[in-house]
Amino acid sequence: MSSSGEDDEKSQVQSEIVLTPEAMTGFGIRVDTVSQVNLEDSIVVPARISFDRTAVAHVGTTANGRVSKIMAQVGDLVKPGDALVELESPELGEAENDLLQKRSALATARTNEQVLSVSYERARALYSAKAGTQAEMQEKKGALEIARGELRSAEVALQTAKNKLQILGVSDSVTSEILQTGNVSSQLVIRAPIAGQVIERNVTLGEVVGPDKEALVTLADTSNLWVLAEVPEGKLSEVKKGASARIKTAAMSEQVISGKVSNIPASTNPETRTGQVRIEVPNQNGSLKDGMFAQARISLKSTAQKDAKMAIAIPEDAVQLVDGTSAVFVPVGNKPGHFAMHPVTVGEPLDEMVPVYRGLSEGDKIVTQGSFILKADLGKGSVEEE
Repeated sequence: MSSSGEDDEKSQVQSEIVLTPEAMTGFGIRVDTVSQVNLEDSIVVPARISFDRTAVAHVGTTANGRVSKIMAQVGDLVKPGDALVELESPELGEAENDLLQKRSALATARTNEQVLSVSYERARALYSAKAGTQAEMQEKKGALEIARGELRSAEVALQTAKNKLQILGVSDSVTSEILQTGNVSSQLVIRAPIAGQVIERNVTLGEVVGPDKEALVTLADTSNLWVLAEVPEGKLSEVKKGASARIKTAAMSEQVISGKVSNIPASTNPETRTGQVRIEVPNQNGSLKDGMFAQARISLKSTAQKDAKMAIAIPEDAVQLVDGTSAVFVPVGNKPGHFAMHPVTVGEPLDEMVPVYRGLSEGDKIVTQGSFILKADLGKGSVEEE
């Protein structure tokens, strides 16, 4: 029969986990010092990931035509000016021909104005030298004023033709090229107005489209997204613009995305009695997708910050439930890679932090990342690197 001292020693060995340096690196084990932090009350609510609606472009056409080429496919990343769709548009060809006609009319009007201007100046000089009559000078002046009016009308007509091409989606550089070369084309290229990802393509090759079709292609800038959180109406007054928020999704249960509240709704849903609070979050690696369900933890801040309080607190992920007891894992003495389970008494999580009421003091060291690995291996004695 084992003595009491032997049992205690055996229990201590069994509850001690040993990791090799390679295992610690591979499992991402991290040790931090316990400290007091400023805790704020928070609320956890269901949410949904959405595109930033101010960064979505529904790209259509103002010209009638038949789709001759499709360059953009769903999922493609595009830059401003990239070609999306090409149309064969007789309407565009007519508008370009009209531009050239207006250019010719302007050239004729300008030449006529120049000729009549010279004629008027000659008649005025002769009249001043008493070699011509006033009636002749007035006749030349009247003709010049008519020519100048025709020149202004021709300039306006040319600008109107340019504006029509711009409305049809032709860039200023292409318009200038048409005026320089006189070449007319009925091919219209629809280009991306913003940088982003093609999220919808609502057109097929050979389809006849026009201004009545809302969008040929839909683009969205996915670098930043919205999280639409359903906050109960009783808590809306405690949510402030600029408040911090942490987002988790079912698809990425281990990843927490930080964001800020950017909008508080002016009304609530009468059926759910909730208001849709908007949170802006970065989407740097593209892991967040429109339509994903999420969970949002939003800090509740009063104007006077009366709910904020200093307390010993540790990351929520550092706490593990072992045999019904909340526990953390602490380094053992000066033995690198040795850890032991340590029971603690904790409160409800606040903004991803857990207040500790008993079991830890400021300055203690605990495992804050990878503690679930230690829990899984509790009692095995060691973890060997695979």
